[in-house]
Amino acid sequence: MSHIEFRDVTKRFDNGTEALRGVSFGIDEGSMTFITGHSGAGKSTLLRLLLRLEKPSRGQILINGVDIGELQERRLPLFRQNLGVSPKEYRLAHQLRDTGAP
Repeated sequence: MSHIEFRDVTKRFDNGTEALRGVSFGIDEGSMTFITGHSGAGKSTLLRLLLRLEKPSRGQILINGVDIGELQERRLPLFRQNLGVSPKEYRLAHQLRDTGAP
């Protein structure tokens, strides 16, 4: 089992924009992963989902076998302490700081 696993994840925003559709992948514990792609490819959305700043419209995101979509709000700060994310985008870094994410 992967440390981080996206299972058929789709994110559609209220305005109808679909940022991700049917994304599935796994990341093994201890590995370093880079997310790259052109502007508008969904990189920031993927990170926001991973940190549970957003919830997927469909699918599951599992970390150590736990579906993070089911985590209670009060448990999120402790959950985020176990993830290491280094965003390049200034806005995302600001949003992470404001929510207590690492």
